Amino acid sequence: MEYCEEGDLLNYFKKKNKELSVKEILRIFKQIVQAFIVMNVKGVFHRDLKPENILIGKGMIIKVADFGCARAVNMT
Repeated sequence: MEYCEEGDLLNYFKKKNKELSVKEILRIFKQIVQAFIVMNVKGVFHRDLKPENILIGKGMIIKVADFGCARAVNMT
């Protein structure tokens, strides 16, 4: 388990208390998409994506969390 300094995405939005820049939004979104590509390759379907399940670590690195509702799927 890793510590994510910035907390989850919902609290990050609240803490910023202002609009995020387009550059910051795209950086976050790109990492979420990359995480879903990896999950797809590994045959995992998350099923509970929400801001509270997206953690932000050191250097604004995004981590998708809470795979309690996830399912393995056969992609063949």
